[in-house]
Amino acid sequence: MNNDIIRMGDDMEYINGNDLYQMFNYGTYYINKERVYLNDINVFPVADGDTGNNLLSTLKAIVLESKKDDSFSKTLDSISNSALIGARGNSGVIFAQFVNGLQKANGSSDKITIEEFAALVVESYKHTHASLSNPVEGTMLTIIRENNFLNLQNTILH
Repeated sequence: MNNDIIRMGDDMEYINGNDLYQMFNYGTYYINKERVYLNDINVFPVADGDTGNNLLSTLKAIVLESKKDDSFSKTLDSISNSALIGARGNSGVIFAQFVNGLQKANGSSDKITIEEFAALVVESYKHTHASLSNPVEGTMLTIIRENNFLNLQNTILH
């Protein structure tokens, strides 16, 4: 990953809009590399082997349709809209709801700290869980809950 993603400024690490866009760009690259594996382990709700395909399709829509800006908020707004419009399958829809939750929890900052990003992830998880009519373990919801930003947020708060 590019060292430019996390910068030091005023003794705080932060992420701006261009950095956020690059994070999704890198994520798309890695999901593309692991797409077949994700398809192979797909067993819920139906073992139809399309989780990797659907998540990759959603991420490609984000990267291709979003408008990046120096502002974190403006970029996140565009990414959220692209995710909701381009979501495919269960994994894509859940991920799009997660991105939408990030946008709803965010203010209007041009840049945010890593700690602020971690707090957005926690709020977004709550939004994602609430947006599902029947939240079930073993889906993207579990992946989001088990990520390191939720653990970072717990460390920061305690």
